[in-house]
This record gives sequence, C-alpha cells and structure tokens, in this order.
Amino acid sequence: MVVGYLEYTLSRSSMSLPPLSHRAQKTPASPIRRLAGLAQQAEERGAKVYRLNIGQPDIHSPAEFLEGLAHYSEKVVAYETSQGHKALIDAWSESLNKDYGIDVGEPQMLITMGASEALIFTFMVCCDPGDEILIFDPTYANYIGFSAISGVRLVPLPCSIEEKFAIPTRAEIERFISPYTRAILLCNPNNPTGTVATDEELRALLEVCREKDLYLIVDETYREFVYDG
Repeated sequence: MVVGYLEYTLSRSSMSLPPLSHRAQKTPASPIRRLAGLAQQAEERGAKVYRLNIGQPDIHSPAEFLEGLAHYSEKVVAYETSQGHKALIDAWSESLNKDYGIDVGEPQMLITMGASEALIFTFMVCCDPGDEILIFDPTYANYIGFSAISGVRLVPLPCSIEEKFAIPTRAEIERFISPYTRAILLCNPNNPTGTVATDEELRALLEVCREKDLYLIVDETYREFVYDG
C-alpha cells in the first residue's frame, strides 16, 4: 500500500520514481503469472481457455477446515508467533513423523506463508550470493525468480523425455558439481512433468550430498497427489 500510494503521488507530480534495485531488475517475471494474464485476455476475446498454468484443485476443501473458520471465536485476529502456531507445528510434526518414520518436532519446524516463502528463506540460509544450486530440468519455473531474489545461480541438469524424465545418474550429477555448489534441489513429484523419484534415486542424491557436504532441498508440494499406488 505504501509503494502504491507513493507511485500514485509521484504520477500526479512532475517527479519521477528512482530506479529499481539491480535485484529487482534482474528478477524475471513469473511465467505462471504471465500466462494468467494472457489467458484472461484470450477469455475476454471469447476464447475457451484450459488453464494448465496452475494446479488449481477441484476437490472439496476438508470439512474440518471450513468448520474451523465458522467457529472461530476470537474477537481479534492477532499476529501469530514468528515460528508459527504451536498446534499447527505439532500437527505437521506428527504427520511427517508418521509418513517418513522420522523424529522431528518444534525445534526443527518453521511455518511459512506457502512454499515460495519457504524456498526463498532456504536459498538465503543455505547459500551466499554467487553460490550454485543444482536443479533437474524441466522443473518448477518460479525457482528462477527465487534464485534471482536470493542471488543464487541455478545449474540445470537436463532430464530427457526418452528417459521418462528420470534423475540423471550419480556420475552425471557429480560432473556438474563445482566449488560453488551448495545444494541440490529436487521437486518431487516434479512440476511440470509429474515424474516421481524412486527410492533408489533419492538414496543416491542423499549419498552425493553427504559425501560432497551439500544441502538436499526437497520441494514436495504435490507429495500427496500420486495416483498409481
């Protein structure tokens, strides 16, 4: 709101806005958001648009969620603690421990406003400007923007449709590791290909990261959307 008011005020005067930061100028527009604008223009022209640019759910929201909203009784919607709501942290910890057979709790958890904020935080915590993160291409398009914001260079490892977009071999991965490599980023299940990494591929990635002293960042936004058992 402050920026919007400033732009409006300056637009009504003879003053001009100062240049944006180099970070802002180098951060590319989100391909997903650009497609949304083009889709809207096409619909306004009367075209039928199938919106494949975003994973919009078509399943009903859980009744417990809607009931929780309806029965919210506090008179003030206050700021939450910086780490996140304790009951939510406990619930997520319980879910992860059950699914993965691990033991995490409140000290290892941080609630963020969606995966985008979490990934930007992770890039900045794991890397300094100029460091590199290996990704498997094709992958989630908005990683490009996250890396530009945090000053990180993404190094793509190509995955071919002929190989069903499988993760490259360990030898191929190690060929791309440089002195600037700080992490490997895996989107699993992959967006946009839908490929799911096998247990063997995940173990190989973990072994590489342990041996090379790298972080393994796993983005599992669609981890519950697997339909083949």
